[in-house]
Amino acid sequence: MKRMVAVFLALTLLAGLVSCRQAATPTVTPPAPSSSSTPSSSETPTSSEQSSSDGSSETESSSSSESSEVVPSSPETESSTPNNSETQPPVQTEPEPTTYNYQKLTDIQKIYYKSMLKAAKNMQPGWITLGEASAYFRSDIAVVRNALSLDNPQIFWLPSYYATATAYAQGEKQVAVMYFSRSPEEDPSYLVTRSEKESMQRKLSAAIDSICSKVTATDPYEIELQLHDLLCEQVTYTAFSESSDPLIYTAYGALVNGRAVCEGYSRAMQLLLSRFSIKSVLVTGVANNEGHMWNAVQLDGKWYHLDVTWDDTQEEYISHEYFNLDDALIKINHTINKNYYELTKAELASGEISFNIETPICDGTKDYYFNRSGFVLAPEGEEAFAKHIVKKGSVVIEAVFSDADFKESFGADDQNYIEKINRILSEKHTAYGFRIAKYYISEKVLTLIMETKD
Repeated sequence: MKRMVAVFLALTLLAGLVSCRQAATPTVTPPAPSSSSTPSSSETPTSSEQSSSDGSSETESSSSSESSEVVPSSPETESSTPNNSETQPPVQTEPEPTTYNYQKLTDIQKIYYKSMLKAAKNMQPGWITLGEASAYFRSDIAVVRNALSLDNPQIFWLPSYYATATAYAQGEKQVAVMYFSRSPEEDPSYLVTRSEKESMQRKLSAAIDSICSKVTATDPYEIELQLHDLLCEQVTYTAFSESSDPLIYTAYGALVNGRAVCEGYSRAMQLLLSRFSIKSVLVTGVANNEGHMWNAVQLDGKWYHLDVTWDDTQEEYISHEYFNLDDALIKINHTINKNYYELTKAELASGEISFNIETPICDGTKDYYFNRSGFVLAPEGEEAFAKHIVKKGSVVIEAVFSDADFKESFGADDQNYIEKINRILSEKHTAYGFRIAKYYISEKVLTLIMETKD
């Protein structure tokens, strides 16, 4: 992009993930592209007309400038721009991304996505040329940046901030982006250095291998369940107020450092599930009046909500209250952010509104934890519950209340209920040898902690 005259520059904090990042918008304004700060690329664009979903004419730009670095976690075949020489090697095209959110984008957004993904993998510094500016390039880039982050938990070095710029080159309005961690003057870079990234990738891969080696199940539901429990054992929830380390928002923070917020838990679970070819996506929303992130997991063609963070709130046991919920159950205390196409172009471009690309409809019920592994607690169900406790044979027993009315009546007489269960276990299941030592009542679930009889 030579002899460019800058006509627009915007600075954006990616609000599209979770607002609990608590990152303040930088007060430093990035410099407009000039002879020293234009998008750093030796690209030779080749153009072909595309028609975007908004009806504007778009121009695709492909690059002949490549980085020599190969990212171990996602190797790709590099592309090149051929000439007419007979000695020119055959054209190699990069594989089309198959990730969930990429598939939901428009044609022009996919063009931007591939350029931004390649630059992020190779930690390309400075300005990244995307091609001809679309009619709504600011909102398009906001959508692409969000999709890129939601699709690629292995790129833990991707920062929250980015700048956009447009300029005219050879009569065409071009658009470019630049990633940076804090402000472009202070730290125009990714979250880690290139040399740090290479060693950190090895550590992340080793951590994933270690956890996955402990999985003994072959059924996808059981694999998910074991990964859920292993992740809860590995990670300690660490709020932003307790640590300023940006890696607590990443899979690396969760799996290697053992410290994460909801975003780190969710990205780690996404990576672990992918090792077993279990499809999952990240979902953003609001819970407890703050930004939140969790997973949606697909089993046997049906989608379910999985909130590992909210299942890792107790010191004494791992909960499964938020394991594979449908939309109706998750919406009791979670609000799912809108999909991007439900917002206006101005809202998307503002960088102030969190959004999803397209949250799948979660209507699965068969693999809801309490339908597969737990127990549905109903009135007059003490005998059946006691049999379930004996059959389960676990130190921790979980049962979901059949409805809100029964939970309310149970709470008014919970001690008598627990004593009755202990009597049934003692009188009718004498060989069992355990009794209820403690119990906890949450919003929907009764959890029992068993101990041996003395």
